[in-house]
Amino acid sequence: MRVISAPALPKWVKSFKSIDFKAPGQMFCVVQDQEQNMFFGNDYGVLRYNGVGWTIIKLKNKAEPKCFSLHKDADDNIFYGGDAEFGYVKLNEKGIYETVVIGDAKTDSTFD
Repeated sequence: MRVISAPALPKWVKSFKSIDFKAPGQMFCVVQDQEQNMFFGNDYGVLRYNGVGWTIIKLKNKAEPKCFSLHKDADDNIFYGGDAEFGYVKLNEKGIYETVVIGDAKTDSTFD
């Protein structure tokens, strides 16, 4: 049997375990804003990494909080697509990231 080893990662590459960000390890998508924050779509919603620590930004749909897609527009707005809703991420007046729903499958007939 032949063992093949992968090359070592460069020192600037950081590897995280799911225990580090307190969510499942599978990431569906990623975008970076102008302030160098990284946003990841995950089973628990949108995860934000600021270079130091992680924050989970919950989607409003508690039954299906998965975030499958992220998009950053030219104005640095972060939009998300979840299992039954879509919207955007914003800083609230307290300086905490939250999601704002634009449409959801429960109330929007365009999901039919």
